[in-house]
Amino acid sequence: MLFNHRLSAWEDIEAAGTVAVNILAAGELFYLFNTRFLESSSLSAKSFRGNSKAFLAIDVLILFQIGFTYLETANRLLGTKPLPAAEWGWILGAGLVVFLLVELEKSSSNV
Repeated sequence: MLFNHRLSAWEDIEAAGTVAVNILAAGELFYLFNTRFLESSSLSAKSFRGNSKAFLAIDVLILFQIGFTYLETANRLLGTKPLPAAEWGWILGAGLVVFLLVELEKSSSNV
């Protein structure tokens, strides 16, 4: 949905594709926190503590996504395009939606 919106707003397939890939990565990042507790809610401070390797993975993912989006070599080789800062709000918002939908699914399956 955001891909089509970005494509129609910019008429730029490279920028829309870059947004789409970053949305997928953000969804995976937020999903990482959901999977800490498969049958109980991850909406607690407990789910964000106690796993330093998860935060290391997040740091690596963020560095890769920044490189994927802003490094000139990556832009040329992968057909990506640097994004305006405002686009990151949409990207993180989409990741948050993934988190909340999974939480909703977990709560409805535990009833």
